[in-house]
Amino acid sequence: MNAEPGSYDRDSMVASLDCFPLRLPLKKPMQLGGFRFDSVGVLYVRVTSVSGAEGWGEAIADLGNAGETLRGMVGVIDARFRELTVGRPVHERLSVLADLNGGVFANGGAITAIDMALLDLAGKLRGAPVAEVLGGMHRRQVGKLAIVGGGNDKAALIDEVTQLLEDGVHAFKLKVGSLKVSEDIAMLAAVREAIGDDCFLAADANMAWDNAAALRFAKAAAEFGLDYLEQPVTADYQRMASLGRVSPVAISADEAIHDLNDILALYHLQAITGASLKSIKLSGITSMLRVAVVADGLGMPVGLAMMMESGLATAAMTHAACALPQVDWLLNPGSTFLADQPIRHEPWLEGGHLACPQGPGLGVQVDEKELERFLV
Repeated sequence: MNAEPGSYDRDSMVASLDCFPLRLPLKKPMQLGGFRFDSVGVLYVRVTSVSGAEGWGEAIADLGNAGETLRGMVGVIDARFRELTVGRPVHERLSVLADLNGGVFANGGAITAIDMALLDLAGKLRGAPVAEVLGGMHRRQVGKLAIVGGGNDKAALIDEVTQLLEDGVHAFKLKVGSLKVSEDIAMLAAVREAIGDDCFLAADANMAWDNAAALRFAKAAAEFGLDYLEQPVTADYQRMASLGRVSPVAISADEAIHDLNDILALYHLQAITGASLKSIKLSGITSMLRVAVVADGLGMPVGLAMMMESGLATAAMTHAACALPQVDWLLNPGSTFLADQPIRHEPWLEGGHLACPQGPGLGVQVDEKELERFLV
């Protein structure tokens, strides 16, 4: 029996948008940008349709990448984004996202959470996984990139890498830049020896070096078969180009990528070989995929990157990775950093790959009673 004209619009209309600011504990303290912390703030949002279906989304509050705080994310949703979302049919989500991006400058994390929730809701109403909503799956699983290191304890680093190998992980990204360049080179050599020649190995300096130090590391790293070096210098086009044109290893951009224009400019300057893409910097999963498709058209490898988001965002990024034409530089899952979270079961995370979650929408169930433990 055919639906009455217009009934689909009414059933899929967004009736409400609710915010849940959370603080999640980390397995171990992290040192980023000169700050040490043992928990992270993330924002969960829920969109509910007129028919009662729910979609959930998440974004981390990150001052370094998106310039946002939890309070600010909730504030911009209360001040502007809710009125631009509620009352709109979810199958017009692209129009909604255009209005969100056009109505307020920046605020990529808040937009990411809403985009993710709309994708989840759209999938549930269609009875399809988010990867299908995004255009279809190119693959059913993506390689897991494990983030390791960041300290000066070589024995602990090798123990961590060895355990990951035993768990089936075969791709690693070493955090560098907090030690002397010579010490970082020694750490890299130790990791390569531990994992063997066949494993994928990258390094991430988070803009820690000047060009001379970055080139010194790159020349040494070439001997160890480094697959790429991520953002070794500040997010400055000319400095990146000066390094990228002479580096013996592939250079990836992270902090320098905030929109499609960054990818195009850095490509034409020969500053980078590929890019590490974060949804919070690109204002959502949907726009991140558009950037990734263009990068692929330019012949640039891409990887998907996360901070310390929970299993909700990790599921969304896995769907995204499965919908990309290529994700040669893999996906690092955020929830592996967390000691506790509202998402209890993450079967798609097992082993060295992330399998596309099953079921409609994101394939994740949020327990609201469990959510209450983390509210701030």
